Amino acid sequence: MSILTPEEVQHELRTCLPACDQHDEVVEAVGDGTLRLRLPFRDLFCRHFYITTSGNFSSPALLCSLMEMGVDRILFSVDWPYVENAPGVQWMQHVPLGAEDREKILNRNAARLLRLE
Repeated sequence: MSILTPEEVQHELRTCLPACDQHDEVVEAVGDGTLRLRLPFRDLFCRHFYITTSGNFSSPALLCSLMEMGVDRILFSVDWPYVENAPGVQWMQHVPLGAEDREKILNRNAARLLRLE
């Protein structure tokens, strides 16, 4: 396993996260040639990642994800052909969410992410 220099890590970030135009906010070089996260990992994760319900129709898992990531980073998804669509739709109809949060998960978050709005 090779160890990347700070410059190589910055290059990899720019290559792997082209949509993130603030790469310098992610890591910084420190005096001894190592890198340090500029923000807590949780903040970086919640800012740059989305999660889906794909094949995991669990209300406790969804509510935990909502508490950790916020409703704006969760997308409804099924895992067809491995999991049937109907159970996911039925589950989503009964999840204890308000109408606005349900609409974000079912539609608006994906539309925003895919720039369809």
